[in-house]
Parts: sequence; C-alpha cells; structure tokens
Amino acid sequence: MTEILVRLKNYGTLVVDSLEAMRNEYGDDYDYLYGIVTTARDWHFLLYTPRRISQGSKLPLSIEFSENALDKKSAEYQTLCNGVRKVLSVVVGIIKDRACAEEEPDRKRARVVGYRSKK
Repeated sequence: MTEILVRLKNYGTLVVDSLEAMRNEYGDDYDYLYGIVTTARDWHFLLYTPRRISQGSKLPLSIEFSENALDKKSAEYQTLCNGVRKVLSVVVGIIKDRACAEEEPDRKRARVVGYRSKK
C-alpha cells in the first residue's frame, strides 16, 4: 500500500473537484468508490471511503506476458489467459457491484463493513 501511495504522489493528484463530484454522484447511501491502480502487469484494487483507503490484497494480481505467450500451445499462453481471467473477474465484479448498488443498499453496506473487518 505504501508503494501505491508513493507512486500516486509522484504522478500528481486529481483535480480536487473531480473526486468530490464523483462521490456526490453516488450520494450518502453509497459512500464508497473502487479504484484500480495498474502498471499493465500488476493490478491493485482499492476501496475508498471518506475515512480510509483499503487495499484488496497485499499482493497484486499479475498478468504475465512474454513472446512465448503468443503460441496458443505453450504454458505461457495458459498463464497469460489465467492472469487476464482473474483481473477481468475482479473488474466485472466491481462493475456489477456499482450497477446494483441502488437495488441492494443494505447488502452493499454490509459487504463494505465485512471487507473492513477482515483487514
């Protein structure tokens, strides 16, 4: 998490109003946002609430790519497919969660509280 924060600091910050505008779009009932920080190889998933930023896991999900991965019969190709599948499953889960937030507000809040209690 420290490395992510250092990288974000080095890259600069968002315009102050842009994050506030995004947060206000969801309102007080859905006061959390997801974030994705990536180098294209390593993928970090974050959960932002007004009091805290939490990391999805200590280790990033990785997509290993090499020239050998272009051969569909190689082990590297299978490794590439598995990495992409894992990353996309998290991204799709995030999109589904935000899309259904209005339909299941209590369940979403419980999920965030549960996620926080594991850390």
